[in-house]
Amino acid sequence: MPAPTPPHRDQTPLPAARRRLAVAGGVLLGGLFLWQYAVRLLLPVYGAGAGSDFAAPYYPAARLLLAGGDPYSVAPAPFMQPATFLLLIAPLTALPVETARALWLGIETLLLGGGIAATLAAWNYQGRGGRALPTALVYLSPNIVYGLLLGQSVVVLFALEAAGLWALRRGRPGWAGLLLGGLVLKPHLLAVVVPLLLSAPRRAWAGAALSAGALLLAPDLLGRPLLVPFLRRVLAIVQAERYNKLNPADLFVNLAGGGPGLHALGWLVLAGGAAVYAGLLWRVWRARPRGAAPWQPTPLILAAMAAAFLWLPYSLAYDLILVAGLYLWRFAADGYRLTRPLVWNLAALWLLPILTLALHARGVATTLNPLLILGLLGLLLRPRAAQPAPVGPGAARI
Repeated sequence: MPAPTPPHRDQTPLPAARRRLAVAGGVLLGGLFLWQYAVRLLLPVYGAGAGSDFAAPYYPAARLLLAGGDPYSVAPAPFMQPATFLLLIAPLTALPVETARALWLGIETLLLGGGIAATLAAWNYQGRGGRALPTALVYLSPNIVYGLLLGQSVVVLFALEAAGLWALRRGRPGWAGLLLGGLVLKPHLLAVVVPLLLSAPRRAWAGAALSAGALLLAPDLLGRPLLVPFLRRVLAIVQAERYNKLNPADLFVNLAGGGPGLHALGWLVLAGGAAVYAGLLWRVWRARPRGAAPWQPTPLILAAMAAAFLWLPYSLAYDLILVAGLYLWRFAADGYRLTRPLVWNLAALWLLPILTLALHARGVATTLNPLLILGLLGLLLRPRAAQPAPVGPGAARI
């Protein structure tokens, strides 16, 4: 009589075990990447203290302002913003520059966190679990962290923009306008929030005009006539036709370099970008809500915000923080699905700045960041992704 066959045992690993192993592997690889990211990019940027925007020009310009001097005479890195911004830096000048720089980094980190929270609240973004991953990918991307480590003023403007967006979404257009008008502290970046104001009630326009005027005239009203020196400084820079960083003309004209043909091509690119932006503004104005309809973000409004970077002279790569939240709006609008276009855009958000830095290291003074804006425009203006029907109570969702 043959011996009984032992019962068959399934040697296939359990799905739960495979998931745990995949998660552990992903966490390990992610940790290694973040370690290299910090060691090779972030720490060197912060370590080069003399090259930070806080150390030069903000800190010395603020000291000149307090001493009764002209903050626009700072050299070699010129200060080119309304002098009111220096009132934020002035209390820190009582400390040594490195101590003040570390404290400013802490302040801006808090402002960045508050701005992210306000942006997510404005989108009604449910960011728990796996949905927090796109948020981290967006706001830890090189351009944004680079600006934070340099102590760039755009982090302050991002917090103002995010608070204004939140107020607008909550039906408080007057407060929204007051906050959005604060972007006059870097005047050309007002172009980013013009679509928000055009689509908002008139109280937002009045609030923005009031706050922008107050911030520009504050030093003059306090007995320090600095508006005219500020305008002279800006006009001198504009007349030099210097392009840099995110401006698409920088693909052809780098810091006033290049031959006449490339120079002309740069102007054509700049004019084309301005025409796209103006066309989107006109459509936003035509589509603005009538009566007491609550303000809602639409792909058209958000695309017009992004399109400002197609033509803005003197905007830098870290100014992208003002439109970074638009990736998350698209993610939420698509039902928190990681669609292929979104994945490609998030990958570009990391890879293109790193590639730009690699080109700079080889002496190629150009930028690939304008491609980020083109990708973002395509992402915002494409039709909303179809929502899949749930398979069952246990259906996985990101």
